[in-house]
Amino acid sequence: MPVLHFPTALLIIGLLFIMMPAFAWLVLSTRGSKAVTLFCAGGMALGAGISMLGMRNALPLWMTYALANFLFMLGILLRIQAFLIEVDKPWRAPT
Repeated sequence: MPVLHFPTALLIIGLLFIMMPAFAWLVLSTRGSKAVTLFCAGGMALGAGISMLGMRNALPLWMTYALANFLFMLGILLRIQAFLIEVDKPWRAPT
Protein backbone atom coordinates (compact mmCIF):
# COMPACT_ATOMS: atom_id res chain seq x y z
CA MET A 1 0.00 0.00 0.00
CA PRO A 2 1.54 3.33 -1.00
CA VAL A 3 2.26 5.87 1.69
CA LEU A 4 0.99 9.41 1.16
CA HIS A 5 3.91 11.77 1.67
CA PHE A 6 3.45 14.82 3.86
CA PRO A 7 3.86 17.49 1.10
CA THR A 8 1.35 15.64 -1.08
CA ALA A 9 -1.09 15.46 1.81
CA LEU A 10 -0.69 19.20 2.38
CA LEU A 11 -1.42 19.87 -1.28
CA ILE A 12 -4.58 17.74 -1.17
CA ILE A 13 -5.76 19.35 2.07
CA GLY A 14 -4.96 22.80 0.69
CA LEU A 15 -7.01 22.12 -2.43
CA LEU A 16 -9.92 20.97 -0.28
CA PHE A 17 -9.62 24.14 1.80
CA ILE A 18 -9.70 26.19 -1.41
CA MET A 19 -12.59 24.33 -3.03
CA MET A 20 -14.97 24.09 -0.05
CA PRO A 21 -15.25 27.88 0.50
CA ALA A 22 -15.39 28.40 -3.27
CA PHE A 23 -18.43 26.13 -3.52
CA ALA A 24 -19.99 27.69 -0.43
CA TRP A 25 -19.53 31.14 -1.92
CA LEU A 26 -21.01 29.96 -5.21
CA VAL A 27 -24.14 28.76 -3.39
CA LEU A 28 -24.44 31.65 -0.92
CA SER A 29 -23.46 34.50 -3.25
CA THR A 30 -27.12 35.09 -4.11
CA ARG A 31 -27.55 36.63 -0.65
CA GLY A 32 -25.23 39.49 -1.61
CA SER A 33 -23.67 39.44 1.84
CA LYS A 34 -20.25 41.02 2.32
CA ALA A 35 -19.68 38.81 5.35
CA VAL A 36 -20.16 35.62 3.33
CA THR A 37 -17.80 36.86 0.63
CA LEU A 38 -15.09 37.82 3.14
CA PHE A 39 -15.47 34.55 5.08
CA CYS A 40 -15.14 32.44 1.93
CA ALA A 41 -12.21 34.51 0.64
CA GLY A 42 -10.51 34.01 4.01
CA GLY A 43 -11.00 30.27 3.74
CA MET A 44 -9.51 30.23 0.26
CA ALA A 45 -6.50 32.21 1.50
CA LEU A 46 -5.99 29.64 4.27
CA GLY A 47 -6.16 26.86 1.71
CA ALA A 48 -3.63 28.62 -0.48
CA GLY A 49 -1.31 28.94 2.54
CA ILE A 50 -1.58 25.22 3.24
CA SER A 51 -0.86 24.50 -0.43
CA MET A 52 2.22 26.72 -0.26
CA LEU A 53 3.53 24.59 2.57
CA GLY A 54 2.95 21.52 0.41
CA MET A 55 4.98 23.09 -2.41
CA ARG A 56 7.86 24.10 -0.18
CA ASN A 57 10.43 22.37 -2.40
CA ALA A 58 9.26 24.18 -5.55
CA LEU A 59 10.35 27.63 -4.35
CA PRO A 60 13.14 28.82 -2.06
CA LEU A 61 12.25 28.18 1.57
CA TRP A 62 12.35 31.83 2.63
CA MET A 63 9.85 32.66 -0.09
CA THR A 64 7.55 29.73 0.63
CA TYR A 65 7.27 30.32 4.36
CA ALA A 66 6.92 34.09 4.00
CA LEU A 67 4.13 33.69 1.46
CA ALA A 68 2.42 30.96 3.49
CA ASN A 69 2.51 33.12 6.64
CA PHE A 70 1.13 36.07 4.67
CA LEU A 71 -1.73 33.93 3.32
CA PHE A 72 -2.51 32.55 6.80
CA MET A 73 -2.68 36.04 8.30
CA LEU A 74 -4.74 37.30 5.35
CA GLY A 75 -7.22 34.46 5.82
CA ILE A 76 -7.52 35.08 9.54
CA LEU A 77 -7.95 38.84 9.09
CA LEU A 78 -10.60 38.37 6.38
CA ARG A 79 -12.54 35.99 8.61
CA ILE A 80 -12.31 38.42 11.55
CA GLN A 81 -13.65 41.20 9.31
CA ALA A 82 -16.52 38.94 8.19
CA PHE A 83 -17.35 38.19 11.82
CA LEU A 84 -17.34 41.89 12.74
CA ILE A 85 -19.67 42.69 9.84
CA GLU A 86 -22.03 39.89 10.87
CA VAL A 87 -22.03 40.91 14.55
CA ASP A 88 -23.15 44.46 13.73
CA LYS A 89 -26.28 43.27 11.93
CA PRO A 90 -29.52 43.59 13.92
CA TRP A 91 -31.29 40.43 15.03
CA ARG A 92 -33.99 39.29 12.69
CA ALA A 93 -37.47 38.88 14.09
CA PRO A 94 -38.66 35.28 14.02
CA THR A 95 -41.26 34.62 11.36
